[in-house]
Amino acid sequence: MVSSFVGFQKHTLLWTKKIEANAIVADKLGNVIAINNDQLTKIKPDGSLYRVYSNKQLGTITSIDVSNPLKILIFYQPFSRILFLDNTLTENGSAIFLDQLELEQASAVCSSFDNGFWVFNQIDFSLYRYNQNLQLTTTTKNINQFLGQKPMVNFMIEYENRLYLNDSKIGIFVFDIFGTYLKTIPIKNINRFQMRNERIIYSPDSIIYCAFDTRSLQIDTLAIPEKDIISASWIENNLFLLKKDSLSAYHFN
Repeated sequence: MVSSFVGFQKHTLLWTKKIEANAIVADKLGNVIAINNDQLTKIKPDGSLYRVYSNKQLGTITSIDVSNPLKILIFYQPFSRILFLDNTLTENGSAIFLDQLELEQASAVCSSFDNGFWVFNQIDFSLYRYNQNLQLTTTTKNINQFLGQKPMVNFMIEYENRLYLNDSKIGIFVFDIFGTYLKTIPIKNINRFQMRNERIIYSPDSIIYCAFDTRSLQIDTLAIPEKDIISASWIENNLFLLKKDSLSAYHFN
């Protein structure tokens, strides 16, 4: 298993597919899910179309979490809803109304262990974790008090007993799974990132891809083989690149 970008010398174009989307996310099985407003399109590792999902009643999709490819979390921020899909993009239960949990201004949501989920509520700068029965299991109130400033969290993800919250202007806040604040990683000016093998993988622009090692603090970089990239996602040795009207897959070695 390749753990960073070090050693990559060349790349091969695997496939290119015509598609219109706003963002993409690759899961650990090599599937790519493209987001286009209220629609999800799942593409298999070989580039073939698998399935399309849309629920117009819930509005525009804000983000998805594919940490568990068998239980995909969709976040609809404008209507404070989350929904789970299985690996066939079939709805797994009814939508969860966050405002009924008194989370009227959730700005970020992600999956958690044992089929739970985390919510960051912007109005009180607090973290909430719920289990699959919608029981509150963990609360971290007013994280701005120990950060010394008011965070604007727009993305978060749980990975190997750590919770990572992103603020584009401040950096990435790291918590343990009990909601205890650990540190801030000063990676700024990004909106999304991935976690792979203790590395934060992100693209600060459309030119390079970066892997920040959370142990050694070293940053490895990889040149993106195309221009005008809207969104990108990395899984193992494959890099998926979304442009205005197409999606491409590259293999690096």
